Amino acid sequence: MIPIDPLDPLDDPLRYQPHEATRLALRHAIVADLQPTKARSLASRGLAVALVGVFAVAVAVASFGVGGLTRAATAMPLALGSGAIVAAAAASMFGFGPSSDGSFRKKRQWLLALALLSGWSFMLWFIHDPATRHSVLTPTGAACALRGAMSSLLATGGLLWIWRRTDPWTPHLSGAVLGTTAGVLAAAGISMGCGGNHAGHLLWGHWLLVPLSAIVGTLVAPRILRP
Repeated sequence: MIPIDPLDPLDDPLRYQPHEATRLALRHAIVADLQPTKARSLASRGLAVALVGVFAVAVAVASFGVGGLTRAATAMPLALGSGAIVAAAAASMFGFGPSSDGSFRKKRQWLLALALLSGWSFMLWFIHDPATRHSVLTPTGAACALRGAMSSLLATGGLLWIWRRTDPWTPHLSGAVLGTTAGVLAAAGISMGCGGNHAGHLLWGHWLLVPLSAIVGTLVAPRILRP
């Protein structure tokens, strides 16, 4: 075996790298079959994401029974906030997937993060508004966490399935964002159905779901999002 001299320009490994045009052509060929088809267009995926979000919130609220449904029905700002979260998540999902040259759409990722942050802030404001809280006996933090975990797992699985086999480049990042979206939706539904307003209860029983869902999405996504 002939040793390679790193100082010899003839032995520079960069000399043997393909031309940029060749690399782009190879990337385009790799992701050619990953572009949305008529059956899985961006619009249809956006609608599917919205339906998954509504279902996740509905499951979380319904898990509290009649009391949860009554509280959700009488607190319209919470319902509007939940709808804003679902709409922001659905609209921001349009930035997912590789582009024609295989590069990830980073600009749209920033829009996605901004949409989720805005929706989350909007939801937190109305959830913690004293005018929307109820001085009633509320479930324990563990009970709310279990309900939220069920809703979050359903939402995470649904979102990952919708975007399966679409991201060969950064599946961990996409999984984290999808998991965060699912956690926000589940936490919003739990906060709508639960009447608790104590900071500790809201933190451990409701909003801890968000980082946990992000972790789950990050770990599971490579198995589902990679082609």
